[in-house]
Amino acid sequence: MNIRAAVLRKLLAAGMTSFLLSLALTVFHGYAPYPVYLMYFLTGLLLLGVPCSLASDWIQSRGKGIFRSQAIGLGVHLLAAGILLLILMKVEQDPFLFLYADILVSSTFTAAACLWLMDLLLQAAARFLQTP
Repeated sequence: MNIRAAVLRKLLAAGMTSFLLSLALTVFHGYAPYPVYLMYFLTGLLLLGVPCSLASDWIQSRGKGIFRSQAIGLGVHLLAAGILLLILMKVEQDPFLFLYADILVSSTFTAAACLWLMDLLLQAAARFLQTP
């Protein structure tokens, strides 16, 4: 596995996921303007999502079977999102956080799953473009 290509793919997947999820939250919820959603998604995905995704790739490379390794990869992403939410709920005692907890939980798990899916699609596209 080429680590430089993997990191660039993860960064591209994080950017694309942030763009799409920010657009969706702006259209469907509209509690904040688009740049605010984009800022939070980019920060979270770049600081936590990309390293988690790299760890997920490392764990997947050790697994046997395509379905099992992909399920483990998704599980690692969702586990990291769950740990992030537990930390946020324990550390932050702000009532504003609990007011929008449903959106926070759904968007965090959606971001984790979408990052995994976007990386999977970019990985498949790279494999498709490399084969003659």
